[in-house]
Amino acid sequence: MPARYYLTLTDYGAAQVAQAHNTTSILLSELVLGDAYGVPYDPVEKKERVALVNQKATVPVQSVSINGPVTTVIATVPANIGGFNLHEIGLKDDTGQLVYIGNYHGAYKPVIAEGAGGDLTLVIDITSVSGKEALIEIDPTVVIANKKWVLDNLVRIPVFEQAINDLQQQQNIERDSRIYSDNLLNDKIDQANQVRFDVDKLLSDRIFELENAPVHIPVGVNQLRYDVGGIRTGGTVYTNPTNRIIEIQIAARIYHTQGPAKLLVNGEVEAMTFCDVGNGGYIVTMLIVRVPPFGTYELIGDNGFMYWGEIR
Repeated sequence: MPARYYLTLTDYGAAQVAQAHNTTSILLSELVLGDAYGVPYDPVEKKERVALVNQKATVPVQSVSINGPVTTVIATVPANIGGFNLHEIGLKDDTGQLVYIGNYHGAYKPVIAEGAGGDLTLVIDITSVSGKEALIEIDPTVVIANKKWVLDNLVRIPVFEQAINDLQQQQNIERDSRIYSDNLLNDKIDQANQVRFDVDKLLSDRIFELENAPVHIPVGVNQLRYDVGGIRTGGTVYTNPTNRIIEIQIAARIYHTQGPAKLLVNGEVEAMTFCDVGNGGYIVTMLIVRVPPFGTYELIGDNGFMYWGEIR
């Protein structure tokens, strides 16, 4: 199946690779990210570019490791970088030139200040293919466990390696124990395969959860504050007609001779205040609650509110 998200060499990058041969190395130092002005594109059609269509951020490359023909590049976008839809990425060399250009799935990258988000780690495998166009596939659902998580949650069991060492030692010491050693090796391999299966299932389940998790949009994003005091009264049950959480803000007037004022959500008291001022005095206090989608809300016990606002 053709890759949906991938990188390819730019014209500059291809020239550098052709010039380098096997005598010099190309130092990949930066990962650049952009939103492409919200218009996804095929990287192969943008090989002539020297920059992303609309670059939004730059992060350093954390590591570059080489294993045979495969070069693995790792970079992390920290939680404080975001606020845009990630449609394009690229890799620059130590001179600041764009060597690779690629596309991405376009998901929104939030920042912590928006009430959501976290670090985004990209792992890119670059495979050298002589005489062919080099396309590097990106897995946008890869789950990266950092070192602390691994140490806290997984116990590394080198079953297969230990089984081989046991077999070699027994062959050197006692030749007639081959059958026993073979059985032991098979048991260890079965254990290793079971561990691999369990870990793969754990990662698959986690990826499924992340892909199907609901997107939380903070209150106030793409919402407005309305003064609805002219159409609201105490003692009346109102309903949130939207599929978003809304915020109710009421400046309630409470006299010392009356009981507390309460603001109910779905029939439950979520905010309450009372007057502790004597001699016929009163207080004005703010009652603020958030109402879930299609939930109900009601103000009871007030003696006339001074302001009723709703963010929705």
